[in-house]
Amino acid sequence: MSSLIVFYVYILCFIVCLIDNCVGHSASSDSRCDGRYKGCCEGFKHDATLNRCIECEVGYYSENCSSRCPKGTYGKDCQEKCSCSEDECHFERGCFNEKQEPPREVKLENILRKTMPGLVFLLIFVMVAYMLVFVFQKLTVRRVIPSIDVVIKEDDSRG
Repeated sequence: MSSLIVFYVYILCFIVCLIDNCVGHSASSDSRCDGRYKGCCEGFKHDATLNRCIECEVGYYSENCSSRCPKGTYGKDCQEKCSCSEDECHFERGCFNEKQEPPREVKLENILRKTMPGLVFLLIFVMVAYMLVFVFQKLTVRRVIPSIDVVIKEDDSRG
């Protein structure tokens, strides 16, 4: 049983470390610049939750990601040029029909940040439940086996 618990603990640690590396290190290591707002280079902003500089979201640029892409451009660091009129060009996603909303980008980082606590809680709950069931079964087996021995010995003495 103890080796199984150790295995689950290793799995839990591996998952937490893997997700932390995926979410926590999305900004490049050279995103810190002295003399800039909160020490972040242009194209980065300070994230108070993570207490580090992170890349601007798609459609934003400048110091602290304070500016939307200029008209006619869109995307990461505003590097893409729209092939439609400026009125139809969305700063995040590019050309789209006026009657429809621009598609929203679903970021893995946001999904993981929202679901990680629940996943960790669920994993811990399953591990604790498994351990409780295992301990309960061990206690039950220890109580049942002596009573079986007594019944067998009583039957042998009668025979």
